[in-house]
Amino acid sequence: MRYVQNESEILCLNHGWRFIEKDFSVLPPEASIKHDAIYRYAKAGAQLGPASADFDDGDWSEVSLPHDWVPFKDFTPDAYPNHGYKRRGIGWYRVKFQLPESDKERQILLDFEGMSCDAQIYFNGQLLYRNFSGYKSFTVDLTDMANFGDVPNVLAVRVDASAWEGWWYEGAGIYRDVWLEITESVAVERDGVFVHPELTGGESWNVPVDTELRNDDYEDAAVSVETVLYTMAGQEIARAKGEMTVPARDHGTLRQAMTVENPALWDTESPVLHLCETTVVKDGEIVDRTTCRFGFRTIRFDPDHGFFLNGRHVVIKGVCCHQDYGLTGKAVPRRVQKYRLELLREMGANGYRTAHYPHHAATMDYLDELGFLVMDETRWFETTPDGIRQLEMLVKRDRNRPGVIFWSLGNESGCGPAHAAAAGWAKDYDPTRLIHYEGAQGQPASPLYIPLRRTSAAVFTSAAPADGKPGTPQQPQDGGNPTDPAYVDIVSRM
Repeated sequence: MRYVQNESEILCLNHGWRFIEKDFSVLPPEASIKHDAIYRYAKAGAQLGPASADFDDGDWSEVSLPHDWVPFKDFTPDAYPNHGYKRRGIGWYRVKFQLPESDKERQILLDFEGMSCDAQIYFNGQLLYRNFSGYKSFTVDLTDMANFGDVPNVLAVRVDASAWEGWWYEGAGIYRDVWLEITESVAVERDGVFVHPELTGGESWNVPVDTELRNDDYEDAAVSVETVLYTMAGQEIARAKGEMTVPARDHGTLRQAMTVENPALWDTESPVLHLCETTVVKDGEIVDRTTCRFGFRTIRFDPDHGFFLNGRHVVIKGVCCHQDYGLTGKAVPRRVQKYRLELLREMGANGYRTAHYPHHAATMDYLDELGFLVMDETRWFETTPDGIRQLEMLVKRDRNRPGVIFWSLGNESGCGPAHAAAAGWAKDYDPTRLIHYEGAQGQPASPLYIPLRRTSAAVFTSAAPADGKPGTPQQPQDGGNPTDPAYVDIVSRM
Protein backbone atom coordinates (compact mmCIF):
# COMPACT_ATOMS: atom_id res chain seq x y z
CA MET A 1 0.00 0.00 0.00
CA ARG A 2 1.37 3.44 -0.89
CA TYR A 3 0.20 6.94 -0.12
CA VAL A 4 -0.64 8.99 -3.21
CA GLN A 5 0.72 12.46 -2.46
CA ASN A 6 3.91 13.89 -3.96
CA GLU A 7 5.42 10.45 -3.67
CA SER A 8 4.83 7.20 -5.55
CA GLU A 9 1.49 6.66 -7.20
CA ILE A 10 -0.26 3.30 -7.51
CA LEU A 11 -3.01 3.26 -10.14
CA CYS A 12 -5.37 0.34 -10.73
CA LEU A 13 -5.28 -0.79 -14.35
CA ASN A 14 -8.18 -3.25 -14.14
CA HIS A 15 -10.64 -1.38 -16.36
CA GLY A 16 -10.93 -0.40 -20.01
CA TRP A 17 -9.53 -3.64 -21.45
CA ARG A 18 -10.62 -5.31 -24.67
CA PHE A 19 -10.43 -9.08 -25.11
CA ILE A 20 -10.84 -11.79 -27.72
CA GLU A 21 -10.29 -15.52 -27.52
CA LYS A 22 -8.41 -15.90 -30.76
CA ASP A 23 -4.79 -15.99 -31.83
CA PHE A 24 -3.03 -13.56 -34.16
CA SER A 25 0.43 -13.40 -35.63
CA VAL A 26 2.72 -10.49 -34.83
CA LEU A 27 4.89 -11.29 -37.86
CA PRO A 28 4.68 -9.73 -41.33
CA PRO A 29 2.18 -11.54 -43.60
CA GLU A 30 3.81 -14.30 -45.59
CA ALA A 31 2.88 -12.64 -48.86
CA SER A 32 4.89 -9.53 -47.88
CA ILE A 33 8.05 -11.26 -46.69
CA LYS A 34 10.56 -9.20 -48.63
CA HIS A 35 13.61 -7.28 -47.53
CA ASP A 36 11.82 -4.02 -46.73
CA ALA A 37 9.09 -5.72 -44.67
CA ILE A 38 11.61 -7.71 -42.63
CA TYR A 39 13.83 -4.65 -42.18
CA ARG A 40 10.91 -2.64 -40.76
CA TYR A 41 9.79 -5.53 -38.55
CA ALA A 42 13.29 -5.95 -37.09
CA LYS A 43 13.20 -2.44 -35.60
CA ALA A 44 12.06 -1.64 -32.05
CA GLY A 45 8.34 -1.05 -31.72
CA ALA A 46 7.46 -2.76 -35.01
CA GLN A 47 5.54 -5.82 -33.77
CA LEU A 48 2.40 -6.33 -35.84
CA GLY A 49 -1.11 -7.66 -35.18
CA PRO A 50 -2.63 -6.84 -31.77
CA ALA A 51 0.83 -5.83 -30.52
CA SER A 52 0.79 -2.85 -32.87
CA ALA A 53 -0.44 0.48 -31.53
CA ASP A 54 -2.69 1.08 -34.55
CA PHE A 55 -4.40 -2.33 -34.53
CA ASP A 56 -8.21 -2.10 -34.65
CA ASP A 57 -9.77 -3.97 -31.69
CA GLY A 58 -13.19 -2.37 -32.09
CA ASP A 59 -14.99 -5.71 -32.42
CA TRP A 60 -13.40 -7.21 -29.29
CA SER A 61 -15.32 -7.62 -26.04
CA GLU A 62 -14.97 -5.03 -23.26
CA VAL A 63 -13.81 -6.67 -20.03
CA SER A 64 -12.58 -5.70 -16.59
CA LEU A 65 -9.93 -7.51 -14.61
CA PRO A 66 -9.61 -9.92 -12.93
CA HIS A 67 -10.87 -12.04 -15.84
CA ASP A 68 -11.10 -15.78 -16.50
CA TRP A 69 -12.59 -16.66 -19.87
CA VAL A 70 -13.06 -20.41 -19.21
CA PRO A 71 -16.38 -20.29 -17.23
CA PHE A 72 -18.08 -18.70 -20.26
CA LYS A 73 -17.12 -21.51 -22.64
CA ASP A 74 -19.19 -24.53 -23.69
CA PHE A 75 -18.62 -27.94 -22.15
CA THR A 76 -16.59 -30.42 -24.22
CA PRO A 77 -16.92 -34.11 -23.22
CA ASP A 78 -13.34 -35.00 -24.14
CA ALA A 79 -11.74 -31.96 -22.45
CA TYR A 80 -9.75 -32.29 -19.22
CA PRO A 81 -12.15 -32.97 -16.29
CA ASN A 82 -10.23 -30.85 -13.79
CA HIS A 83 -10.65 -27.87 -16.12
CA GLY A 84 -14.41 -28.33 -15.95
CA TYR A 85 -14.58 -30.20 -19.28
CA LYS A 86 -13.74 -26.94 -21.03
CA ARG A 87 -10.88 -26.18 -23.39
CA ARG A 88 -8.83 -23.13 -22.51
CA GLY A 89 -7.11 -21.92 -25.67
CA ILE A 90 -5.37 -18.62 -26.51
CA GLY A 91 -6.59 -15.07 -26.00
CA TRP A 92 -5.45 -11.46 -26.41
CA TYR A 93 -6.00 -8.42 -24.18
CA ARG A 94 -5.41 -4.76 -25.07
CA VAL A 95 -5.72 -1.52 -23.11
CA LYS A 96 -4.80 2.11 -23.84
CA PHE A 97 -3.82 4.75 -21.29
CA GLN A 98 -2.17 8.16 -21.20
CA LEU A 99 0.56 9.58 -19.01
CA PRO A 100 0.95 13.30 -18.24
CA GLU A 101 4.07 15.21 -19.33
CA SER A 102 4.87 15.69 -15.63
CA ASP A 103 5.73 11.98 -15.35
CA LYS A 104 8.57 12.17 -17.89
CA GLU A 105 11.30 12.21 -15.25
CA ARG A 106 9.75 9.41 -13.19
CA GLN A 107 9.87 5.62 -13.36
CA ILE A 108 6.83 3.91 -14.91
CA LEU A 109 6.34 0.34 -13.68
CA LEU A 110 3.66 -2.22 -14.40
CA ASP A 111 2.77 -4.88 -11.79
CA PHE A 112 0.97 -8.06 -12.83
CA GLU A 113 -0.26 -10.14 -9.89
CA GLY A 114 -0.98 -13.24 -11.98
CA MET A 115 -2.17 -14.60 -15.31
CA SER A 116 -2.84 -18.08 -16.63
CA CYS A 117 -0.61 -19.17 -18.08
CA ASP A 118 2.16 -18.46 -20.62
CA ALA A 119 2.11 -14.88 -21.85
CA GLN A 120 3.90 -12.29 -23.96
CA ILE A 121 3.62 -8.67 -22.83
CA TYR A 122 3.82 -6.04 -25.59
CA PHE A 123 4.07 -2.30 -24.95
CA ASN A 124 3.86 0.26 -27.74
CA GLY A 125 4.72 -2.38 -30.31
CA GLN A 126 7.68 -3.89 -28.42
CA LEU A 127 7.91 -7.33 -26.86
CA LEU A 128 8.57 -6.39 -23.26
CA TYR A 129 8.40 -9.61 -21.23
CA ARG A 130 7.61 -13.33 -21.40
CA ASN A 131 5.85 -15.03 -18.51
CA PHE A 132 5.86 -18.81 -18.07
CA SER A 133 3.85 -19.36 -14.89
CA GLY A 134 0.24 -18.75 -13.99
CA TYR A 135 1.10 -18.07 -10.35
CA LYS A 136 4.00 -15.61 -10.41
CA SER A 137 3.61 -11.90 -9.77
CA PHE A 138 6.08 -9.77 -11.72
CA THR A 139 6.97 -6.17 -12.50
CA VAL A 140 8.01 -4.75 -15.87
CA ASP A 141 9.64 -1.37 -16.44
CA LEU A 142 7.89 0.79 -19.05
CA THR A 143 9.95 3.94 -18.50
CA ASP A 144 12.10 3.92 -21.62
CA MET A 145 9.22 3.03 -23.97
CA ALA A 146 6.41 5.18 -22.55
CA ASN A 147 4.60 7.98 -24.39
CA PHE A 148 3.63 11.15 -22.54
CA GLY A 149 1.05 13.84 -23.21
CA ASP A 150 -1.49 13.33 -25.98
CA VAL A 151 0.07 10.18 -27.44
CA PRO A 152 -1.59 7.10 -25.85
CA ASN A 153 0.25 4.02 -24.66
CA VAL A 154 -0.93 0.61 -25.87
CA LEU A 155 -0.46 -2.46 -23.71
CA ALA A 156 -1.18 -5.83 -25.35
CA VAL A 157 -1.00 -9.24 -23.68
CA ARG A 158 -1.16 -12.61 -25.43
CA VAL A 159 -2.15 -15.38 -23.01
CA ASP A 160 -1.61 -18.99 -24.06
CA ALA A 161 -3.48 -21.40 -21.78
CA SER A 162 -3.15 -24.41 -24.09
CA ALA A 163 -0.84 -26.38 -21.80
CA TRP A 164 -1.05 -27.41 -18.14
CA GLU A 165 0.91 -26.22 -15.13
CA GLY A 166 -1.06 -28.24 -12.59
CA TRP A 167 -3.65 -30.99 -12.32
CA TRP A 168 -6.35 -28.72 -10.88
CA TYR A 169 -8.62 -26.04 -12.36
CA GLU A 170 -6.30 -23.34 -13.74
CA GLY A 171 -8.57 -21.01 -15.67
CA ALA A 172 -7.29 -18.76 -18.43
CA GLY A 173 -6.59 -15.05 -18.67
CA ILE A 174 -5.38 -12.14 -16.54
CA TYR A 175 -7.12 -13.43 -13.43
CA ARG A 176 -5.48 -11.15 -10.85
CA ASP A 177 -5.04 -7.38 -10.56
CA VAL A 178 -2.79 -5.16 -12.69
CA TRP A 179 -1.25 -1.98 -11.23
CA LEU A 180 0.55 0.98 -12.76
CA GLU A 181 3.18 2.28 -10.36
CA ILE A 182 4.82 5.66 -10.89
CA THR A 183 7.84 6.42 -8.70
CA GLU A 184 10.82 8.73 -8.45
CA SER A 185 14.18 7.41 -9.62
CA VAL A 186 15.05 6.50 -6.02
CA ALA A 187 12.37 4.42 -4.32
CA VAL A 188 11.70 1.43 -2.09
CA GLU A 189 12.01 -1.77 -4.09
CA ARG A 190 8.85 -3.81 -4.51
CA ASP A 191 8.36 -5.83 -1.28
CA GLY A 192 11.65 -4.32 -0.19
CA VAL A 193 10.85 -3.77 3.51
CA PHE A 194 11.45 -6.73 5.84
CA VAL A 195 10.26 -6.39 9.46
CA HIS A 196 11.21 -9.34 11.66
CA PRO A 197 10.56 -8.82 15.40
CA GLU A 198 12.61 -10.90 17.85
CA LEU A 199 11.63 -11.52 21.47
CA THR A 200 14.72 -10.71 23.54
CA GLY A 201 13.38 -11.57 26.98
CA GLY A 202 10.31 -10.96 29.08
CA GLU A 203 8.07 -8.66 27.04
CA SER A 204 10.85 -6.76 25.28
CA TRP A 205 11.24 -7.07 21.50
CA ASN A 206 14.07 -6.10 19.18
CA VAL A 207 12.66 -5.12 15.77
CA PRO A 208 15.17 -5.18 12.92
CA VAL A 209 13.89 -3.56 9.72
CA ASP A 210 15.73 -4.08 6.43
CA THR A 211 14.83 -1.57 3.69
CA GLU A 212 15.93 -2.23 0.12
CA LEU A 213 16.08 0.82 -2.15
CA ARG A 214 16.64 0.98 -5.88
CA ASN A 215 18.32 3.83 -7.73
CA ASP A 216 17.49 4.12 -11.44
CA ASP A 217 19.58 7.28 -11.84
CA TYR A 218 23.04 7.48 -13.37
CA GLU A 219 24.50 9.04 -10.21
CA ASP A 220 24.79 7.75 -6.66
CA ALA A 221 21.97 8.96 -4.42
CA ALA A 222 22.42 10.00 -0.76
CA VAL A 223 19.14 9.52 1.09
CA SER A 224 17.73 9.35 4.59
CA VAL A 225 15.25 6.66 5.59
CA GLU A 226 12.82 7.08 8.46
CA THR A 227 10.93 4.05 9.75
CA VAL A 228 7.99 4.36 12.13
CA LEU A 229 6.07 1.49 13.73
CA TYR A 230 2.40 1.96 14.57
CA THR A 231 -0.52 0.05 15.96
CA MET A 232 -3.34 -0.31 13.46
CA ALA A 233 -5.16 2.41 15.42
CA GLY A 234 -2.33 4.83 14.53
CA GLN A 235 -0.43 4.92 17.84
CA GLU A 236 3.33 5.25 17.32
CA ILE A 237 5.35 2.61 19.18
CA ALA A 238 8.88 3.06 17.76
CA ARG A 239 10.88 5.21 15.35
CA ALA A 240 14.31 5.03 13.71
CA LYS A 241 16.18 7.16 11.19
CA GLY A 242 19.25 6.31 9.12
CA GLU A 243 21.22 7.44 6.08
CA MET A 244 22.69 5.58 3.15
CA THR A 245 24.04 6.05 -0.35
CA VAL A 246 22.39 3.99 -3.07
CA PRO A 247 24.79 3.26 -5.95
CA ALA A 248 23.84 4.45 -9.43
CA ARG A 249 21.71 1.96 -11.40
CA ASP A 250 21.80 -0.43 -8.47
CA HIS A 251 20.24 -1.40 -5.14
CA GLY A 252 21.17 -0.85 -1.51
CA THR A 253 19.83 -2.12 1.81
CA LEU A 254 19.71 -0.26 5.12
CA ARG A 255 19.36 -2.15 8.42
CA GLN A 256 17.62 -0.33 11.29
CA ALA A 257 16.64 -1.68 14.71
CA MET A 258 14.13 -0.54 17.31
CA THR A 259 12.97 -1.74 20.71
CA VAL A 260 9.29 -2.25 21.52
CA GLU A 261 8.01 -3.11 24.99
CA ASN A 262 4.96 -5.29 25.61
CA PRO A 263 3.24 -5.07 22.21
CA ALA A 264 -0.06 -6.83 21.56
CA LEU A 265 0.72 -10.22 20.00
CA TRP A 266 -0.57 -11.79 16.82
CA ASP A 267 -2.30 -15.08 17.65
CA THR A 268 -4.79 -17.42 16.05
CA GLU A 269 -7.45 -16.24 18.52
CA SER A 270 -6.43 -12.58 18.54
CA PRO A 271 -4.67 -11.72 15.24
CA VAL A 272 -3.32 -8.26 16.12
CA LEU A 273 -1.39 -6.62 13.28
CA HIS A 274 0.93 -3.60 13.28
CA LEU A 275 2.02 -1.14 10.63
CA CYS A 276 5.51 -0.16 9.44
CA GLU A 277 5.77 3.13 7.54
CA THR A 278 8.95 3.88 5.56
CA THR A 279 9.75 7.38 4.29
CA VAL A 280 12.65 8.09 1.91
CA VAL A 281 14.03 11.66 1.67
CA LYS A 282 16.47 12.90 -1.00
CA ASP A 283 17.75 16.50 -1.16
CA GLY A 284 15.23 17.52 1.49
CA GLU A 285 12.23 16.17 -0.47
CA ILE A 286 10.16 13.08 0.22
CA VAL A 287 10.64 10.78 -2.79
CA ASP A 288 8.81 7.70 -1.52
CA ARG A 289 6.62 6.52 1.32
CA THR A 290 5.38 2.97 1.69
CA THR A 291 3.69 0.93 4.39
CA CYS A 292 3.50 -2.77 5.20
CA ARG A 293 1.84 -4.82 7.92
CA PHE A 294 3.58 -7.16 10.35
CA GLY A 295 2.95 -8.84 13.68
CA PHE A 296 4.65 -9.73 16.94
CA ARG A 297 4.65 -13.48 17.61
CA THR A 298 6.97 -16.37 18.39
CA ILE A 299 6.79 -19.82 16.80
CA ARG A 300 8.49 -23.06 17.80
CA PHE A 301 8.35 -26.61 16.50
CA ASP A 302 9.21 -29.38 18.96
CA PRO A 303 9.81 -32.97 17.71
CA ASP A 304 8.18 -34.43 20.80
CA HIS A 305 5.42 -31.95 21.62
CA GLY A 306 4.39 -30.29 18.36
CA PHE A 307 3.86 -26.63 17.49
CA PHE A 308 3.93 -23.65 19.87
CA LEU A 309 2.67 -20.14 19.13
CA ASN A 310 3.68 -17.46 21.64
CA GLY A 311 4.65 -20.26 24.00
CA ARG A 312 1.19 -21.85 23.76
CA HIS A 313 0.75 -25.35 22.31
CA VAL A 314 -1.49 -25.17 19.23
CA VAL A 315 -2.87 -28.06 17.21
CA ILE A 316 -2.88 -27.04 13.55
CA LYS A 317 -6.23 -27.94 11.98
CA GLY A 318 -5.59 -27.07 8.39
CA VAL A 319 -6.83 -27.31 4.82
CA CYS A 320 -5.15 -27.69 1.44
CA CYS A 321 -6.86 -24.93 -0.54
CA HIS A 322 -6.79 -23.94 -4.20
CA GLN A 323 -7.75 -20.48 -5.45
CA ASP A 324 -10.66 -21.10 -7.84
CA TYR A 325 -14.23 -20.79 -6.58
CA GLY A 326 -17.34 -22.01 -8.39
CA LEU A 327 -18.59 -19.98 -11.31
CA THR A 328 -16.09 -17.19 -10.70
CA GLY A 329 -13.40 -19.59 -11.96
CA LYS A 330 -9.92 -18.32 -11.18
CA ALA A 331 -10.92 -14.64 -11.13
CA VAL A 332 -12.26 -14.79 -7.58
CA PRO A 333 -13.53 -11.44 -6.22
CA ARG A 334 -11.92 -10.28 -2.99
CA ARG A 335 -15.16 -10.47 -1.03
CA VAL A 336 -15.54 -14.13 -2.07
CA GLN A 337 -11.95 -14.87 -1.07
CA LYS A 338 -12.64 -13.49 2.39
CA TYR A 339 -16.04 -15.20 2.64
CA ARG A 340 -14.51 -18.62 1.99
CA LEU A 341 -11.83 -18.07 4.63
CA GLU A 342 -14.46 -16.95 7.14
CA LEU A 343 -16.37 -20.18 6.51
CA LEU A 344 -13.22 -22.23 7.03
CA ARG A 345 -12.54 -20.42 10.30
CA GLU A 346 -16.14 -20.96 11.38
CA MET A 347 -15.84 -24.72 10.81
CA GLY A 348 -12.78 -24.81 13.09
CA ALA A 349 -9.83 -24.53 10.72
CA ASN A 350 -6.82 -22.51 11.84
CA GLY A 351 -4.31 -23.69 9.22
CA TYR A 352 -4.05 -23.09 5.47
CA ARG A 353 -1.75 -24.55 2.84
CA THR A 354 -1.48 -22.46 -0.33
CA ALA A 355 -1.93 -25.49 -2.58
CA HIS A 356 0.13 -25.68 -4.69
CA TYR A 357 1.36 -22.23 -5.67
CA PRO A 358 1.56 -18.63 -4.40
CA HIS A 359 -1.96 -17.41 -3.67
CA HIS A 360 -3.43 -13.96 -4.30
CA ALA A 361 -1.96 -11.21 -2.10
CA ALA A 362 -5.48 -10.32 -0.95
CA THR A 363 -5.99 -13.89 0.27
CA MET A 364 -2.74 -13.68 2.21
CA ASP A 365 -3.92 -10.42 3.82
CA TYR A 366 -7.19 -12.03 4.91
CA LEU A 367 -5.36 -15.07 6.32
CA ASP A 368 -3.38 -12.74 8.59
CA GLU A 369 -6.51 -10.85 9.62
CA LEU A 370 -8.43 -14.05 10.46
CA GLY A 371 -5.65 -15.75 12.41
CA PHE A 372 -4.64 -18.58 10.07
CA LEU A 373 -1.32 -20.42 10.33
CA VAL A 374 0.00 -20.73 6.79
CA MET A 375 2.20 -23.14 4.87
CA ASP A 376 3.25 -20.86 2.00
CA GLU A 377 4.11 -22.85 -1.11
CA THR A 378 5.87 -22.12 -4.38
CA ARG A 379 4.81 -23.76 -7.66
CA TRP A 380 8.04 -24.63 -9.44
CA PHE A 381 10.37 -26.97 -7.57
CA GLU A 382 13.45 -26.01 -9.57
CA THR A 383 16.45 -23.71 -9.49
CA THR A 384 16.21 -22.36 -13.02
CA PRO A 385 16.32 -18.53 -13.22
CA ASP A 386 12.52 -18.45 -13.53
CA GLY A 387 12.07 -20.90 -10.66
CA ILE A 388 14.28 -18.81 -8.36
CA ARG A 389 12.48 -15.60 -9.39
CA GLN A 390 9.19 -17.21 -8.43
CA LEU A 391 10.56 -18.31 -5.06
CA GLU A 392 12.03 -14.84 -4.45
CA MET A 393 8.68 -13.24 -5.28
CA LEU A 394 6.85 -15.51 -2.84
CA VAL A 395 9.24 -15.11 0.09
CA LYS A 396 9.76 -11.34 -0.26
CA ARG A 397 6.03 -10.70 -0.69
CA ASP A 398 4.95 -12.78 2.32
CA ARG A 399 7.85 -12.66 4.79
CA ASN A 400 6.25 -9.88 6.88
CA ARG A 401 3.05 -11.88 7.39
CA PRO A 402 2.92 -13.29 10.95
CA GLY A 403 0.55 -16.07 9.85
CA VAL A 404 3.19 -17.62 7.58
CA ILE A 405 5.00 -20.10 9.81
CA PHE A 406 7.08 -21.96 7.22
CA TRP A 407 7.87 -22.07 3.51
CA SER A 408 7.07 -25.04 1.31
CA LEU A 409 9.39 -25.62 -1.63
CA GLY A 410 6.90 -27.56 -3.71
CA ASN A 411 4.50 -30.47 -3.94
CA GLU A 412 5.43 -34.09 -4.70
CA SER A 413 8.31 -33.09 -6.98
CA GLY A 414 11.26 -35.17 -5.84
CA CYS A 415 14.32 -34.03 -3.94
CA GLY A 416 18.08 -33.99 -4.45
CA PRO A 417 20.50 -31.10 -5.01
CA ALA A 418 17.76 -28.74 -6.24
CA HIS A 419 16.13 -28.94 -2.83
CA ALA A 420 19.22 -27.76 -0.96
CA ALA A 421 19.82 -24.99 -3.49
CA ALA A 422 16.21 -23.74 -3.34
CA ALA A 423 16.31 -23.81 0.45
CA GLY A 424 19.46 -21.70 0.35
CA TRP A 425 17.77 -19.10 -1.84
CA ALA A 426 14.76 -18.95 0.48
CA LYS A 427 17.05 -18.44 3.48
CA ASP A 428 18.73 -15.53 1.67
CA TYR A 429 15.41 -13.69 1.58
CA ASP A 430 14.15 -14.84 4.99
CA PRO A 431 16.45 -16.56 7.50
CA THR A 432 13.79 -16.55 10.24
CA ARG A 433 11.45 -19.40 9.19
CA LEU A 434 11.78 -23.13 8.79
CA ILE A 435 11.61 -24.68 5.34
CA HIS A 436 9.40 -27.67 4.62
CA TYR A 437 9.39 -30.10 1.76
CA GLU A 438 7.40 -33.30 1.94
CA GLY A 439 10.00 -35.29 0.00
CA ALA A 440 12.92 -34.12 2.12
CA GLN A 441 13.18 -36.66 4.92
CA GLY A 442 16.83 -36.86 5.88
CA GLN A 443 17.68 -33.62 4.06
CA PRO A 444 19.58 -31.15 6.28
CA ALA A 445 18.21 -28.20 4.28
CA SER A 446 14.68 -28.94 5.56
CA PRO A 447 14.56 -29.01 9.36
CA LEU A 448 10.79 -29.51 9.12
CA TYR A 449 9.52 -32.75 7.62
CA ILE A 450 5.85 -33.59 7.09
CA PRO A 451 5.23 -37.19 6.00
CA LEU A 452 3.38 -37.39 2.71
CA ARG A 453 1.77 -40.78 3.30
CA ARG A 454 0.38 -41.65 6.73
CA THR A 455 -2.27 -44.14 7.80
CA SER A 456 -5.20 -42.76 9.76
CA ALA A 457 -4.04 -44.52 12.91
CA ALA A 458 -0.83 -42.48 12.74
CA VAL A 459 -2.34 -39.14 11.80
CA PHE A 460 -1.98 -37.52 15.22
CA THR A 461 0.61 -39.87 16.69
CA SER A 462 4.30 -40.51 16.07
CA ALA A 463 4.84 -36.82 15.48
CA ALA A 464 8.63 -37.23 15.45
CA PRO A 465 10.13 -39.08 12.46
CA ALA A 466 13.18 -41.20 13.04
CA ASP A 467 15.54 -38.36 12.18
CA GLY A 468 14.18 -36.27 15.06
CA LYS A 469 12.86 -33.43 12.91
CA PRO A 470 9.69 -31.69 14.04
CA GLY A 471 6.61 -33.42 12.65
CA THR A 472 3.02 -32.32 12.30
CA PRO A 473 -0.23 -34.15 11.52
CA GLN A 474 -1.09 -34.84 7.88
CA GLN A 475 -4.28 -36.02 6.24
CA PRO A 476 -4.76 -39.83 6.14
CA GLN A 477 -3.65 -41.49 2.92
CA ASP A 478 -4.99 -45.02 3.41
CA GLY A 479 -7.45 -44.75 0.56
CA GLY A 480 -7.94 -41.00 0.94
CA ASN A 481 -11.29 -41.45 2.72
CA PRO A 482 -11.97 -38.70 5.29
CA THR A 483 -14.95 -40.70 6.60
CA ASP A 484 -12.66 -43.54 7.70
CA PRO A 485 -13.89 -44.37 11.26
CA ALA A 486 -10.41 -44.17 12.77
CA TYR A 487 -9.90 -40.71 11.28
CA VAL A 488 -13.34 -39.48 12.35
CA ASP A 489 -12.68 -40.71 15.88
CA ILE A 490 -9.37 -38.86 16.03
CA VAL A 491 -10.87 -35.62 14.74
CA SER A 492 -13.79 -35.81 17.19
CA ARG A 493 -11.33 -35.90 20.09
CA MET A 494 -9.27 -32.86 18.95
